[in-house]
Amino acid sequence: MSQPGDVPQRISYRGWETPFALPNQHDLDSLGPNMLPFAFVPFDSVDMIPGGVVPAGGTSYGSCTQEDDCWITHLVGSIINPQEPGAGGGSFTAQVYDSDRQKLWTPQPFLFGNLMGTARRPFFFRKPYLLPLNAELKCSIVNLSTFDAQIQVVAWGLRKDIWKAVS
Repeated sequence: MSQPGDVPQRISYRGWETPFALPNQHDLDSLGPNMLPFAFVPFDSVDMIPGGVVPAGGTSYGSCTQEDDCWITHLVGSIINPQEPGAGGGSFTAQVYDSDRQKLWTPQPFLFGNLMGTARRPFFFRKPYLLPLNAELKCSIVNLSTFDAQIQVVAWGLRKDIWKAVS
């Protein structure tokens, strides 16, 4: 399980020294029984910003809070040009702040694709990252694209299945 000082680590093919690794099965098993996959959405321009887009060169902010202890296992991001949804080429930076530990995940904003994967290639943490009850993840986004973009940052992970825990 993650310790208070643990932060996500980039994998080697994306520029840092740490080797690519999925979370250790022992660490996942230690979270206990009755765990379910869950998505935490610290930033979604469509739901969090009037107009639904981050302007070209603009900065926007989002956050999420959970009502239960949760563990983040990987990050995924996406950027879409709503005028040309099939066209690629968009980019953004993100910075995540853990309000419970009062700590930035990285000292500098990270570029989409470096510390955040895509649906095809998620960025897995080496250890599940604990997001305690009522902790808030804040996320700042800077759109580096030449177009107004719909941007989303999703932290996937696990949380207890409360229905199984009750029965």
